[in-house]
Amino acid sequence: LYEVVPGRVYQVRGFDLANITFVKGDTGWIVFDPLTARETARAALELINEKLGKRPVVGVVYSHSHVDHWAGVRGVADEADAASGKVMIIAPEGFMTAAIAENVFAGTAMSRRSQVQYATLLERSPFVAAGSVGLIAPNRLISKDFEEITLDGVKMVFQNTPDTEAPVEMNTYFPQFKAFWAAENVTGTIHNIYTLRGA
Repeated sequence: LYEVVPGRVYQVRGFDLANITFVKGDTGWIVFDPLTARETARAALELINEKLGKRPVVGVVYSHSHVDHWAGVRGVADEADAASGKVMIIAPEGFMTAAIAENVFAGTAMSRRSQVQYATLLERSPFVAAGSVGLIAPNRLISKDFEEITLDGVKMVFQNTPDTEAPVEMNTYFPQFKAFWAAENVTGTIHNIYTLRGA
């Protein structure tokens, strides 16, 4: 558990292929990129609630369409809460089309690639992210180049960045915290080139 912005923005790292980010609102958590599996996302939520005090999840943000940034959503949110509007699920416009195209239509190829890249055929252990994947459709889409949403007292300015690291992707700026969140649009590894999957 890492404190990124004192008292407001936290990350749980090393539980999965990606990192999960928790933004502390007035009453609850806004979760950015809920990992690859329900089990790892649930474990991250339990850790942050144990260390920082139990709070409900009031929002979930999918930064982009890659499976390791949304498939654990059912570990932090419930579909009925999203359907009722109790939990806002925010994603860039075109998210469902891109997520389905990559993970359903191209599912066999993506699965084979992940077996090599992420060692998914190895026995489950603390070092291999594996578990139940799922998806809850967004109930709030970001369609403009820049769009502002205030949720649970947290102002977020979303910037659509299609065809960057993923077909649909977005960055988020938090004016109150002077913090910028960019998932994999800003990374020191150039991971689309350096990993076994190639460029």
